[in-house]
Amino acid sequence: MFRSIRWRIAIPFVILIIAVTVFSGLHTIDVVRDNYLRTLEESMLTLARLIGDEISSGTAIVSENQAFRTMILEKAVLIKMRISFIQQDGTVLVDSAMDADLMDNHANRPEIALALAGKEGISIRHSATLEYDMFYAAVPVQLEAGEVGVVRLALPLIEIEEKIEELQRVWLLTAFFVSVAAIALAALVSQQISKPLRDLTKNVTNFSGTEDYKAFPKTMQKNEIELLKISFANMSSSIQEKIEVLERESSKLNAIMEEVKDGIVIVDSTNKIQLINLAAKQIFGIKNEHPEDLQLVEVTRIYQIIEMVEKCRETGQLQTDSFEVMRTKRIVQATALANFQSLPGLIVLVFHDLTQQRRTEVLRREFISNVSHELRNPLSVIKLLTETLHDGAIDNPEQASHFLEQIEQEVDSLTLLVNELLELSRVESGKLPLQLEPTHPKQIITHAVERLSIQAQHNLIEINVSASEDLPQIMADTQRLEQVLVNLMHNAIKFSSTGSTVTISAEEVGNDIQFCVEDEGVGIAPSDLEHIFERFYKVDRSRSDTGTGLGLSLSRHLVLAHGGKIWAESELGVGSRFYFAIRKITIVNN
Repeated sequence: MFRSIRWRIAIPFVILIIAVTVFSGLHTIDVVRDNYLRTLEESMLTLARLIGDEISSGTAIVSENQAFRTMILEKAVLIKMRISFIQQDGTVLVDSAMDADLMDNHANRPEIALALAGKEGISIRHSATLEYDMFYAAVPVQLEAGEVGVVRLALPLIEIEEKIEELQRVWLLTAFFVSVAAIALAALVSQQISKPLRDLTKNVTNFSGTEDYKAFPKTMQKNEIELLKISFANMSSSIQEKIEVLERESSKLNAIMEEVKDGIVIVDSTNKIQLINLAAKQIFGIKNEHPEDLQLVEVTRIYQIIEMVEKCRETGQLQTDSFEVMRTKRIVQATALANFQSLPGLIVLVFHDLTQQRRTEVLRREFISNVSHELRNPLSVIKLLTETLHDGAIDNPEQASHFLEQIEQEVDSLTLLVNELLELSRVESGKLPLQLEPTHPKQIITHAVERLSIQAQHNLIEINVSASEDLPQIMADTQRLEQVLVNLMHNAIKFSSTGSTVTISAEEVGNDIQFCVEDEGVGIAPSDLEHIFERFYKVDRSRSDTGTGLGLSLSRHLVLAHGGKIWAESELGVGSRFYFAIRKITIVNN
């Protein structure tokens, strides 16, 4: 019974109130009694002084015993107290309540002794004459001839005790009603507290999916706190299991959303974003890590999407549109669909990135155009030369020989173009096998310089080599990297003026070996510099007949196939520097 929270609240509450009432009542009674006695003391001393002053002013009457006795009796009746007059030797001269002749000497009474000593005396003690407790107040009185008498007032304590008992009865009655009210209030408060607890326990138990709380042992049912504690533990366990399930499902969904290459955005009825995946952030160039709760227009900045969403919401039909994202320069095909049954009020947007596809189409068209252009010129020349030979030039041995040499040159140019196209295709498709082996950087430079030395001498170009023998080795296909250097050196020689210098160097930079081909040629304009590694791109259009425009593109793919990087720096009228870096071989000492 007392395990219930109602009793755990009510009993201490009642005990506390009763204890406070008892102790406060007892203290109050003591304080009232002390105050009453203090007031009575002051009052009796004041009356005693007044009587003493009256006696002092008419001391002759003291000797007249009967007249003096009459005055004392009158005063006693007037103030309703017992009055005694004691002589200096302790003899009671007059007493309003007893025959003074029958009373013993009072010199040893405490209040009398103090008064005879010239001080005011107070005493509470049992009266042997009247046989009950009395309150005494005595003051000294100066008589004639320097004698000292004592006026003593006495009041039975029974009157005081009766007043105290009356106060105690009032207090007991008050304490009773307070206790009853406290018990009723405690019962009401405990009921108001325990009922919500029991209701909460029932709801928590039902929410946690466990058995009804009434199924717990009866002793436990009466302890709402223990029952609530167990119910909360069960609910916590149940919630934790559900959270774990939701987290697993959420992790699966997030993994799927992040792996999907198409951008996915879900918006609510106010076009506020509820979900967005990584692909969508990349498509629209969103740097905000948490764009959720932003408006769709704030994220996309494209009003075509908003119109498409509104139309989908109105018609409930799938909507499709294509546009370019200006922020990221991406071409996107957007699809908006609504499923008001499974996703009420939500619109799902799917963004398919068409940028690479369009870029591939453009590159294919450009490639076909460039190949057609590169093939058209030599084929036109060959066609013209053969027609000239047919028209009679073949009969002139000198002209025929010259035309045949030109035809041979054009055929060689076509052969070179076809071979470079085939090799570039193999490199781009990853079908070009690399024969990687430890190779010293200077060895590659030496072979490339030997191959182009004659061309350099013919153009009066000086070739300088700067490569230490102490450089670390690299894992490389020597023939392919040599081809890269030959392409770069060939361009450097071709675009350098007579008498200038081409420098080929290799140095260790961090974890790489960095190769550099530097010339003192005409340089490359900044607008051309970012395109020079593209297929068929030629900086000097006036000399477009020299070369296929595939050398730098092929070099780039060969370097990338080695896991390296290639770039260029140039200044018009000063010269150009072409760099490529290959990872060095690191020897680990055990």
